[in-house]
Amino acid sequence: MPDLVIVQDDPLFLEFLEYLFVSRGYRVRSFHDGSEARDWLDAARPGRDGPVVLLDPEIPGLSAFDLMEARGFYGTGQFRFVILSVEGSEEAQVRSLRLGALDYLVKPVRLPVLRAKIENFLSSPHS
Repeated sequence: MPDLVIVQDDPLFLEFLEYLFVSRGYRVRSFHDGSEARDWLDAARPGRDGPVVLLDPEIPGLSAFDLMEARGFYGTGQFRFVILSVEGSEEAQVRSLRLGALDYLVKPVRLPVLRAKIENFLSSPHS
């Protein structure tokens, strides 16, 4: 089971994020397609301290809010979601947080901040 699941549709940004965390020793699974990510998350059985999912909710083929509601700690307790989105509206942030997201980061995000937050979430179960 990976430590971190990254769901981003920009292939260069996805590759960069993979490198950023793999080079620090984390096991990473990544998806650039929303349908593939949803299918994998639906089939995964991570147990109590599931991976952190760094999720871009604007990916076609993926309803991020439905996914979080069904698979997050707030719901079944299997995944810990961190939203990374260009959408910075208060409504989207509040809805994500109410569905159990650990955090909601708005792009462009400072990479040292992103790395520090994700590493903090990875090092503490049930963040």
